[in-house]
Amino acid sequence: MAISREQLSQVLTELKPALIGGRIQKIHQPMADIMTLEIRRPSQTVTLLISAHPQTARLHVSTQRLPNPATPPPFCQFLRSRILGARIEQVVRVPDDRVVWFELSTKRGTHELVIALTGRSANLYLVDRNADMVRPLKPDSHSRQRVQSYLKTEIIQSQEESDKTPSHSKQKTFPLSALLEETSIEQERRQAKQQEQERQLAALRKAIKKAQRRVQSFTQDLEKAHRYREYGRYGELLKAHLGEMKKGQTQIVVIDYYDDRLPELT
Repeated sequence: MAISREQLSQVLTELKPALIGGRIQKIHQPMADIMTLEIRRPSQTVTLLISAHPQTARLHVSTQRLPNPATPPPFCQFLRSRILGARIEQVVRVPDDRVVWFELSTKRGTHELVIALTGRSANLYLVDRNADMVRPLKPDSHSRQRVQSYLKTEIIQSQEESDKTPSHSKQKTFPLSALLEETSIEQERRQAKQQEQERQLAALRKAIKKAQRRVQSFTQDLEKAHRYREYGRYGELLKAHLGEMKKGQTQIVVIDYYDDRLPELT
């Protein structure tokens, strides 16, 4: 199940002290719709997992190392080129929604990493300050319109959110993140198991259909073979009586002494 608005609000309260003021020192994309950011602050480093999966969209600290592809996907490479080393200045949640803004300061200027944990439309967007450049994790024809609407909301809410931001601390335990990670991993395992069962079932059905077609083909070939055996017998009889045939003859009557349908003489 995707993260709820209440859960997102609570986990952000827990994570802000570890995120604000930290620098993004590693970026990975272990799965198509999952990003991880390694964020370092003095005496503290956390790995933030961001999932844009429609069924398990979430944001929390990750304690597990996920295997990464040998070649980083295009969006991961793009983020590395733009925000690697960036400092997180603000973490703002769009009110009454499951959308979070990370305001980042980089050598290229200010950027915004928009994290939309909105179920089927869950996505990540990297934009510049004026939203002139928008790059989504997943193709989205409405990227610019979505980001613009979030941006307007974020500007209105920015001051209110900043007043609620907890002070920086050396907090090193994240109980809400741990709970989200545990429940999400279990759900993903069940989904993976179900998908694997469905894949195996589909493969089995395909194999059964293929076997049925082969059996049907063999049955047809066997029927043809029975018919051809009769034709073979006729051919042998004709070969045995070639000397009796004349040019232009269209019919001949011969006796098959080896016909097993005749009664046996004693």
